Amino acid sequence: MKDSALLSISEAFERYFELEIASTPAQVQRVRRIRYQVYCSELHYEREEDCPNGYERDEYDARSIHCLLRHRSSSLYAGTVRLVLADRVSPKAPFPFESFCYESLSQEGKDLLQRPRTCLGEVSRLAVTGGFRKRRGEQASAVGVPDRSKMTQMERRSVPLIALGLCLAATSLGMQRGLDCIFAMMEPRLARHLRRFGIHFRQVGDLMEYHGTRGPFFISREQVLTELHPDVSELLDYITQQIPLRNIPGFE
Repeated sequence: MKDSALLSISEAFERYFELEIASTPAQVQRVRRIRYQVYCSELHYEREEDCPNGYERDEYDARSIHCLLRHRSSSLYAGTVRLVLADRVSPKAPFPFESFCYESLSQEGKDLLQRPRTCLGEVSRLAVTGGFRKRRGEQASAVGVPDRSKMTQMERRSVPLIALGLCLAATSLGMQRGLDCIFAMMEPRLARHLRRFGIHFRQVGDLMEYHGTRGPFFISREQVLTELHPDVSELLDYITQQIPLRNIPGFE
């Protein structure tokens, strides 16, 4: 077996993790349980009393594709993410990030929202469970991306596959749905981290305090196709093979 230090990003991800779309009620409940664990119990972003029976949910779940990431050797779920799509009943209904920051969006951001909503999506509710956020600087971040100023040189060399894998899972789902543009409310350090792999989310609005410092970002389909580093593009192809929408009724 090849030494872990010699594995490519795609090989390392394949060795340690697997992705699945939450296509059954039980899987969706697993997603909501993980979100409750991270956002309520661990980070206290949401109030536990607002999440009955230990499940964190909202009105956008019904128009989302949810994805789970499982750690192979332990069979534990390491995280989850969702891709919020246009509302089929009310196509002009806003995306989650609009309710927080529409007025502070740049003109570019507002112009992007004038496109047909069926061409847009939002990466949302990315959460990594506490057991997989153990490195220094990660514990306060729901996505498990450490503050690089608090990391040793050896830690900086390591590849945080969980956050990367979940972001690429949402990207894959958006590409398969034919979306032109994906938005995200994210921490600037996550955007900087993703840039290292050729995933260039661009800021389109002011930073604000919302469970930490966050701002509106977007990435286009063209950027994904042309700017990903070769090894990350290989990982995206592998992830797409793991979560093909065409095989799941209702998600085509």
